[in-house]
Amino acid sequence: MIIPTRRNRPANRRYPGRNRQQEKQQQHPNDINYQQRPRKQRPRVRTTVAPPPLVISNEVTSTLATRPSAPTTQQQMTAYDRTLQRQREKERNRQERKRERRQRMRQERLERQRKMREEKQQRKQEEKQQRQQQQQQEREQLQQQQPPSEPEALRQRAIEEQQKKEREQREQLDKQEKQQRKEQQERELERLKQQHENEERQRAKDDEALRLREQRLQKQRELEAEQRRAREELLRKQKAEQEEADRRYAAERAAEEKRLREEHEKRLQEAKSEQERQLQEAREAKRREEKAIEERLKEQERLRQEKIRREQQEEEKRLELERLEEARRFELRELERMREENERREALQRQREAEIAQREAEERKLAEEEERLRQELQEEEKARKRQLEQEIERAEQERKQKEEAEKAAAAAKAEQQKQKLEAAKRIADAEVAAQLEEKRRQYAARIGALSKEDQLKFIEMRKKRKQLRENQAKAREQKKLKRIQEAIRLNEMQ
Repeated sequence: MIIPTRRNRPANRRYPGRNRQQEKQQQHPNDINYQQRPRKQRPRVRTTVAPPPLVISNEVTSTLATRPSAPTTQQQMTAYDRTLQRQREKERNRQERKRERRQRMRQERLERQRKMREEKQQRKQEEKQQRQQQQQQEREQLQQQQPPSEPEALRQRAIEEQQKKEREQREQLDKQEKQQRKEQQERELERLKQQHENEERQRAKDDEALRLREQRLQKQRELEAEQRRAREELLRKQKAEQEEADRRYAAERAAEEKRLREEHEKRLQEAKSEQERQLQEAREAKRREEKAIEERLKEQERLRQEKIRREQQEEEKRLELERLEEARRFELRELERMREENERREALQRQREAEIAQREAEERKLAEEEERLRQELQEEEKARKRQLEQEIERAEQERKQKEEAEKAAAAAKAEQQKQKLEAAKRIADAEVAAQLEEKRRQYAARIGALSKEDQLKFIEMRKKRKQLRENQAKAREQKKLKRIQEAIRLNEMQ
């Protein structure tokens, strides 16, 4: 006989708030349905900036803060990463070849300009030597010719002055034109130099931006790899904890089942009547049925959580693929922009080279024009030099004749003055000798008029005066020597 039991009603049906609180407390911490989902939405990837890293949870943040980031190895790189790396290597190699080609062309252009300057300087040196030789020959020819007449020389001088004025005017105009061309060329070169510097700075900025973008992508890949490892580690820990909990639950369930079975057998043994035995068996059957239902519900819940976990992993993979696709499109757009920028730079480089070639052609044309004008000026200069040399030679002859006449007159005048000076000197010497002789005679007469004693006193006085003068000179010398020694001593003390 089976006795029906009371239906399992919620113990707190009348208190929904307490029921919700108990349900909330019964949630397992490893349950995937109750984990906190990130609410912050990732911004969309723009065309000007790289995509930001994925939003990570608090657990992953703590894991990343305590563990250092490991570099991405070749095995961890995906096929898309390797493709991007090859593209970057190709672009870098192409830029390097382009830079080397530009440097080589610049060196060749500088070498050509240097050779042209050397050839021009050599031609100028040869022309200067030829002009000197020609002038020497003309001077030799002029020395053999006779000077022209005076009216012809005056007329030639007037023509030469007029030609000189015209030549000076032409030279002034040529100098002004050359200065203007030089200033224009300097301005053009300065403009091209500034443009080249701007392009170099822009190229350096682009290279720096490319390097920073590669570093940012590398850091992003490392961060994503670290996040992936953190998620895998978290899932592994959760799985291990779940397995451990399942094992503990299975062990507890087996122990509980064993205990209940032993109690049931014990109650069966202790049952005194058939009715109590049947009631006990009915209760045991109901308990087993409820246990089976509970196991079935737990299995269904586990399968549902596993399904939800797989769906979430698939969703994360889909989002990861979408992000990688967006990053790939962004990289392709950046590569296209860089290609267009390089094409524009190459076009500007070709245009600049064409301008340089055109300017070199203009410089050659100007050099030819200058050479023609220089030859004309040389012809005029030769004619003018011939006239000037003739006048200079005539003036030199006149000057020499005048100098010879002046020298002859000066020599005669100097000879006359010399004779006068010698005569005056002889007269003055005779007068001085007579005066000295007269003084000596008077002095001897005065001494002879004295007595012997006075003469001796006079001689002694002269000796004393002489000795006094000598003593005074010695005293002065000693004072001077003392001052010198004192100065030396003071200098040594300092």
